[in-house]
Amino acid sequence: MRLKTFTAENMAAAMKLVRAELGADAIIVSSFETAGGGVELVAAVERSATPDFDIAPLSAEPDDAIDALQDILDYHRLPAALLESLASAASTLETDDTLLALAGALDATFVFAPLGHEARSLLLIGPPGAGKTVTAAKLAARARLAKRSVALITTDTLRTGAAEQFAGYAALLGIDPQVADTAEELQDAISAAVGAALILIDSTGVNPFDADDMARLGEFIAASGAEPLLVLPAGMDADEAADMARAFAALGATRLLTTRLDTARRLGSLLTAAEAANLRLCDVGIGPHLADGLSPLNPLALARLLAAAPADRVASLTTTASSFAETMP
Repeated sequence: MRLKTFTAENMAAAMKLVRAELGADAIIVSSFETAGGGVELVAAVERSATPDFDIAPLSAEPDDAIDALQDILDYHRLPAALLESLASAASTLETDDTLLALAGALDATFVFAPLGHEARSLLLIGPPGAGKTVTAAKLAARARLAKRSVALITTDTLRTGAAEQFAGYAALLGIDPQVADTAEELQDAISAAVGAALILIDSTGVNPFDADDMARLGEFIAASGAEPLLVLPAGMDADEAADMARAFAALGATRLLTTRLDTARRLGSLLTAAEAANLRLCDVGIGPHLADGLSPLNPLALARLLAAAPADRVASLTTTASSFAETMP
């Protein structure tokens, strides 16, 4: 795999450089803002995924590219208002390449904030069955691959077998997990883990529309001082996902991590939830394996994800996740 760094004044300009240098098969391994306000991308070349859609070729008219973009977004069942907003943003880019038009529209509409080394303490929150426990294990595995020390704490003491499942993942990673049944016990566990580079806290899945559930979760969030990271599964009804996102955002969540991309075909709920609650998009869960089961998101990676066939999407993002781990110091 060939890696190359590109620097430009904005994301759209950087992506054009990537496309010109590495071609249509390039993927974005990482991206961040430079001190001068520009953008730096690390891109790589891999085998391209076969799309579900007829992506407009470079020789197509801009209107054809926008039509193809609308077909992609319609397939993912985006609400009409959000679909039109993205199509309008894409039309201002005056590009005849559908993938770049989609990436530019996503860049203009959403904020991307992958989980990197700046994360010190995360408390994973979300509804039951969202995949918080396995996501915590994946984040811990990624941190261990990057030679970072990790502390694992669970507050999920209500669900039968939850503590045992958490302990099983921790054992695979060589980590001694801590269990906190109350907010006070959580504070004690965090104090004991003060030397860890990353503290990951799993929580009980809660009904976001139940006041008592949310109040208890709020106590743990307040006691932890950690960033509440919302975890939602892909494939949800878009309106339900939006309602849930708003509820968890009210507790302080500012980033969204979406799981189960390997089992969902339509991803409209991912975009709808982020837009409804003004959440930053960070990473996605793409499979069951701890070492390569997460991938960071940026505009071009998300555009490729939306345009690719589901089976090819997983293979592409798995490669991206592995490359991301290899580039971490």
